[in-house]
Amino acid sequence: GDALNAAKKADEDAATKDKKAKKLEEIKKKNQENANKGDDIAGRIYKAVKGSGTDNESLTKAVNEINADNVMAVFDAWTKDSTYAKSFGEDDIIGAIQDDCSGSQQTGYEKKIKQALYDRSNKIVKDLQEYGLDDEATDLQRAANEFKNTVESEHNSFHSSDSTVKSAFDSFVPKLRAAEQKLKETLTPAS
Repeated sequence: GDALNAAKKADEDAATKDKKAKKLEEIKKKNQENANKGDDIAGRIYKAVKGSGTDNESLTKAVNEINADNVMAVFDAWTKDSTYAKSFGEDDIIGAIQDDCSGSQQTGYEKKIKQALYDRSNKIVKDLQEYGLDDEATDLQRAANEFKNTVESEHNSFHSSDSTVKSAFDSFVPKLRAAEQKLKETLTPAS
Protein backbone atom coordinates (compact mmCIF):
# COMPACT_ATOMS: atom_id res chain seq x y z
CA GLY A 1 0.00 0.00 0.00
CA ASP A 2 2.70 2.53 0.94
CA ALA A 3 4.63 2.04 -2.30
CA LEU A 4 1.43 2.42 -4.29
CA ASN A 5 0.52 5.62 -2.38
CA ALA A 6 4.04 6.99 -2.93
CA ALA A 7 3.81 6.23 -6.66
CA LYS A 8 0.36 7.84 -6.80
CA LYS A 9 1.67 10.95 -5.00
CA ALA A 10 4.66 11.16 -7.39
CA ASP A 11 2.26 10.99 -10.36
CA GLU A 12 0.09 13.73 -8.82
CA ASP A 13 3.17 15.88 -8.14
CA ALA A 14 4.34 15.42 -11.73
CA ALA A 15 0.86 16.26 -13.04
CA THR A 16 0.71 19.35 -10.80
CA LYS A 17 4.17 20.46 -11.94
CA ASP A 18 3.12 19.97 -15.55
CA LYS A 19 -0.12 21.90 -15.00
CA LYS A 20 1.79 24.76 -13.32
CA ALA A 21 4.38 24.83 -16.11
CA LYS A 22 1.63 25.02 -18.76
CA LYS A 23 -0.14 27.81 -16.86
CA LEU A 24 3.10 29.79 -16.44
CA GLU A 25 3.84 29.39 -20.16
CA GLU A 26 0.32 30.57 -21.01
CA ILE A 27 0.70 33.63 -18.74
CA LYS A 28 4.11 34.51 -20.22
CA LYS A 29 2.80 34.18 -23.79
CA LYS A 30 -0.28 36.32 -23.04
CA ASN A 31 1.84 38.92 -21.24
CA GLN A 32 4.18 39.18 -24.22
CA GLU A 33 1.30 39.59 -26.69
CA ASN A 34 -0.34 42.14 -24.42
CA ALA A 35 2.90 44.04 -23.78
CA ASN A 36 2.95 44.98 -27.47
CA LYS A 37 -0.73 45.94 -27.37
CA GLY A 38 -0.17 47.90 -24.14
CA ASP A 39 2.71 49.84 -25.72
CA ASP A 40 0.51 50.64 -28.71
CA ILE A 41 -2.48 51.78 -26.63
CA ALA A 42 -0.37 53.83 -24.19
CA GLY A 43 1.39 55.50 -27.12
CA ARG A 44 -1.90 56.42 -28.76
CA ILE A 45 -3.31 57.77 -25.48
CA TYR A 46 -0.16 59.85 -25.04
CA LYS A 47 -0.45 61.28 -28.57
CA ALA A 48 -4.14 62.06 -28.00
CA VAL A 49 -3.58 64.01 -24.77
CA LYS A 50 -0.14 65.61 -25.21
CA GLY A 51 0.16 69.28 -25.99
CA SER A 52 -2.73 71.69 -25.98
CA GLY A 53 -6.14 70.26 -26.69
CA THR A 54 -7.20 66.64 -26.84
CA ASP A 55 -7.75 64.38 -29.83
CA ASN A 56 -10.97 63.00 -28.35
CA GLU A 57 -11.65 60.57 -31.17
CA SER A 58 -8.20 58.95 -30.90
CA LEU A 59 -8.36 58.93 -27.11
CA THR A 60 -11.77 57.24 -27.14
CA LYS A 61 -10.61 54.61 -29.66
CA ALA A 62 -7.49 53.84 -27.61
CA VAL A 63 -9.28 53.66 -24.24
CA ASN A 64 -12.00 51.46 -25.75
CA GLU A 65 -9.34 48.89 -26.67
CA ILE A 66 -8.32 48.48 -23.03
CA ASN A 67 -9.57 45.20 -21.59
CA ALA A 68 -8.82 42.70 -18.81
CA ASP A 69 -6.04 41.08 -20.85
CA ASN A 70 -4.08 44.23 -21.71
CA VAL A 71 -4.89 46.77 -18.97
CA MET A 72 -1.79 46.04 -16.88
CA ALA A 73 0.37 46.20 -20.01
CA VAL A 74 -1.03 49.67 -20.70
CA PHE A 75 -0.17 50.80 -17.15
CA ASP A 76 3.28 49.18 -17.45
CA ALA A 77 3.96 50.83 -20.82
CA TRP A 78 2.99 54.22 -19.44
CA THR A 79 5.26 53.85 -16.40
CA LYS A 80 8.26 52.45 -18.25
CA ASP A 81 8.25 55.17 -20.92
CA SER A 82 9.51 58.15 -18.97
CA THR A 83 8.50 60.48 -21.83
CA TYR A 84 4.87 59.98 -20.84
CA ALA A 85 5.44 60.53 -17.15
CA LYS A 86 7.75 63.53 -17.64
CA SER A 87 5.50 65.41 -20.01
CA PHE A 88 2.54 65.16 -17.67
CA GLY A 89 4.25 65.07 -14.33
CA GLU A 90 1.91 62.10 -14.04
CA ASP A 91 3.31 58.65 -13.57
CA ASP A 92 0.06 57.06 -14.61
CA ILE A 93 -2.51 57.13 -17.29
CA ILE A 94 -5.39 58.13 -15.01
CA GLY A 95 -3.64 61.34 -13.99
CA ALA A 96 -2.95 62.16 -17.64
CA ILE A 97 -6.59 61.58 -18.59
CA GLN A 98 -7.77 63.66 -15.62
CA ASP A 99 -5.42 66.48 -16.64
CA ASP A 100 -6.82 66.51 -20.16
CA CYS A 101 -10.50 65.62 -19.79
CA SER A 102 -13.45 66.48 -17.60
CA GLY A 103 -17.06 65.66 -16.94
CA SER A 104 -18.80 62.65 -18.39
CA GLN A 105 -16.01 62.04 -20.90
CA GLN A 106 -13.41 61.67 -18.14
CA THR A 107 -15.78 59.54 -16.06
CA GLY A 108 -16.41 57.29 -19.07
CA TYR A 109 -12.69 56.68 -19.57
CA GLU A 110 -12.18 56.02 -15.86
CA LYS A 111 -15.13 53.58 -15.80
CA LYS A 112 -13.78 51.66 -18.80
CA ILE A 113 -10.30 51.33 -17.26
CA LYS A 114 -11.76 50.52 -13.81
CA GLN A 115 -13.84 47.72 -15.31
CA ALA A 116 -10.83 46.27 -17.16
CA LEU A 117 -8.80 46.24 -13.92
CA TYR A 118 -11.71 44.72 -11.99
CA ASP A 119 -12.26 42.01 -14.63
CA ARG A 120 -8.54 41.22 -14.64
CA SER A 121 -8.48 40.96 -10.86
CA ASN A 122 -11.37 38.48 -11.00
CA LYS A 123 -9.35 36.28 -13.39
CA ILE A 124 -6.31 36.50 -11.11
CA VAL A 125 -8.44 35.67 -8.03
CA LYS A 126 -9.62 32.47 -9.77
CA ASP A 127 -6.04 31.52 -10.66
CA LEU A 128 -4.83 32.24 -7.12
CA GLN A 129 -7.58 30.01 -5.72
CA GLU A 130 -6.83 27.26 -8.21
CA TYR A 131 -3.19 27.15 -7.07
CA GLY A 132 -3.95 27.21 -3.33
CA LEU A 133 -3.28 30.89 -2.67
CA ASP A 134 -6.57 31.45 -0.88
CA ASP A 135 -5.35 34.27 1.39
CA GLU A 136 -3.95 36.20 -1.56
CA ALA A 137 -7.18 35.57 -3.49
CA THR A 138 -9.27 36.88 -0.59
CA ASP A 139 -7.02 39.94 -0.19
CA LEU A 140 -7.15 40.74 -3.89
CA GLN A 141 -10.93 40.27 -4.04
CA ARG A 142 -11.36 42.60 -1.08
CA ALA A 143 -9.02 45.19 -2.61
CA ALA A 144 -10.79 44.91 -5.99
CA ASN A 145 -14.21 45.43 -4.43
CA GLU A 146 -12.98 48.38 -2.39
CA PHE A 147 -11.38 49.90 -5.50
CA LYS A 148 -14.53 49.40 -7.59
CA ASN A 149 -16.82 50.75 -4.86
CA THR A 150 -14.63 53.82 -4.26
CA VAL A 151 -14.48 54.75 -7.94
CA GLU A 152 -18.21 54.11 -8.47
CA SER A 153 -19.21 56.06 -5.39
CA GLU A 154 -17.09 59.02 -6.55
CA HIS A 155 -18.60 58.83 -10.02
CA ASN A 156 -22.09 58.80 -8.50
CA SER A 157 -21.34 61.68 -6.16
CA PHE A 158 -22.37 65.20 -7.15
CA HIS A 159 -18.94 66.52 -6.14
CA SER A 160 -16.76 63.74 -7.52
CA SER A 161 -13.13 64.03 -6.45
CA ASP A 162 -10.45 63.39 -9.08
CA SER A 163 -7.88 62.88 -6.34
CA THR A 164 -9.99 60.21 -4.62
CA VAL A 165 -10.48 58.39 -7.93
CA LYS A 166 -6.78 58.68 -8.78
CA SER A 167 -5.83 57.45 -5.28
CA ALA A 168 -8.08 54.42 -5.74
CA PHE A 169 -6.27 53.53 -8.98
CA ASP A 170 -2.85 54.34 -7.46
CA SER A 171 -3.60 52.06 -4.53
CA PHE A 172 -5.15 49.17 -6.46
CA VAL A 173 -2.82 48.76 -9.45
CA PRO A 174 0.24 47.81 -7.29
CA LYS A 175 -1.90 45.31 -5.34
CA LEU A 176 -3.01 43.66 -8.57
CA ARG A 177 0.58 43.68 -9.85
CA ALA A 178 1.81 42.06 -6.60
CA ALA A 179 -0.89 39.35 -6.76
CA GLU A 180 0.09 38.55 -10.35
CA GLN A 181 3.75 38.36 -9.30
CA LYS A 182 2.85 36.03 -6.40
CA LEU A 183 0.96 33.80 -8.83
CA LYS A 184 3.97 33.65 -11.21
CA GLU A 185 6.29 32.82 -8.28
CA THR A 186 3.95 30.00 -7.21
CA LEU A 187 3.87 28.58 -10.73
CA THR A 188 7.67 28.79 -11.15
CA PRO A 189 9.36 25.53 -10.14
CA ALA A 190 11.84 25.72 -7.28
CA SER A 191 15.35 25.40 -8.66
